[in-house]
Amino acid sequence: MEIEELRTERLDIVILAGQSNAYGYGLGSVVNEYKASPDILMMKDIYPVDYRKNEKNEEFFDYKLPTEYFVEIAHESENSFGKIGNLSLVFADMYRKKFLCPGRKILLIESAVGGTGFAKKQWGVNEPLCLRLDDMIKSSLSLNSCNKLVALLWHQGEHDAYENGQMNSIEKSNFYYNRLKGVVDYLRNKYDTYDLPVISGGFTDEWRNRNIVGCDAIYDAYHRLSEDVEDFTFIETQGLLSNNQMISNGDDIHFSRDALYKLGKKYFEAYNELRQEH
Repeated sequence: MEIEELRTERLDIVILAGQSNAYGYGLGSVVNEYKASPDILMMKDIYPVDYRKNEKNEEFFDYKLPTEYFVEIAHESENSFGKIGNLSLVFADMYRKKFLCPGRKILLIESAVGGTGFAKKQWGVNEPLCLRLDDMIKSSLSLNSCNKLVALLWHQGEHDAYENGQMNSIEKSNFYYNRLKGVVDYLRNKYDTYDLPVISGGFTDEWRNRNIVGCDAIYDAYHRLSEDVEDFTFIETQGLLSNNQMISNGDDIHFSRDALYKLGKKYFEAYNELRQEH
């Protein structure tokens, strides 16, 4: 679907940002599988942003700015193991049933990229992924004057838990706090959405326990952000199974598909609570 085809649609826009657990690597079976709806759309970058290697076998972060985007009916992607979970789909489906007004649709902006964060300067104000997200927001809002931002779903932090090894726990927590707060403040100020709900979440138990010092620093930042920043909340994720726990594939950093369904529900419940506070 071309972006221009959406000019006649009125859209409730949900931002999905962060790294791989945001867009989901979750495998395994689920109860009540997500069913695609024409009322839930997803915007994606045409260019496949990712880490790649150059002719010298040196790794670099490959992105393109400016780029172009396409929109499709939101659905779970698939690989050789089956369908892959995405927390934003469950969130959007619950939002559709409770809050979506007649004549409107949901647009999910899918801006997450695996393995990215603040330490390597991919996210952050004026960094490439934030600039790309900014462009996606501007494009989607410009399509129709009735379009509006309704939520930012942020799932990230594993990257910054193990990067910045030269920092102690307090420095790492402060670094993360300041960088994420900077992004939230920037987006809210730029788009006059000062009460835009921001929902974030924690890591898999397996991976967190193996990287406890770095993870605790990031969790500390999240807890402080929840206290200091209006309409910002953090979801605890204890007990949500990793892919490894679900299908024994050795992947302990990514939530299973079932866990992502549960996480999407948790995100929506937190969003609902934030709305009730207004």
